[in-house]
Amino acid sequence: MQIVDGKEDYVWLNMEEPYFKTVIDTSKISIEDAEKLAKQAFSNSNIELIKNKNNSYSLRLNGVSNDGIEFEGWIDMDKWEVNSFYPIN
Repeated sequence: MQIVDGKEDYVWLNMEEPYFKTVIDTSKISIEDAEKLAKQAFSNSNIELIKNKNNSYSLRLNGVSNDGIEFEGWIDMDKWEVNSFYPIN
């Protein structure tokens, strides 16, 4: 994923697998604080099943932290863990 004008954009490798990357500006927020806010947001999140270009599926989370920060995240369906998250507002 690359950031273009403040919006996320996916980088496709070999047009089969998406490449995900979480970018956090640690001069503004620590990794620990970002993780805490994301966990708050994902505790009551919407979950959406997304069909990828290679016909596999991903789960996208979308929720809001107690501080009102909206986060989006992606679940690795093999491990059932969040493998990427970022604020979207």
